[in-house]
Amino acid sequence: MTKEELKSMIYALCSWHPLTAQQIAELLDRKDKKHLVRQYLTPLVKDGLLKYVYPERGNSPNQAYIAQ
Repeated sequence: MTKEELKSMIYALCSWHPLTAQQIAELLDRKDKKHLVRQYLTPLVKDGLLKYVYPERGNSPNQAYIAQ
């Protein structure tokens, strides 16, 4: 799966329901949650495609993502 395809998949999953990074990693069968956050989730938030469910909590382990 290309980087763009993976971003589209993450967006589609987060359009369905708010998900934590751990949940997204499990759904996509990814082992490295930190890599997923750095390479995909944070850029999607910066691009305005995803938003934090708990913006005031920043790096909370319970942080979830939802599509804008």
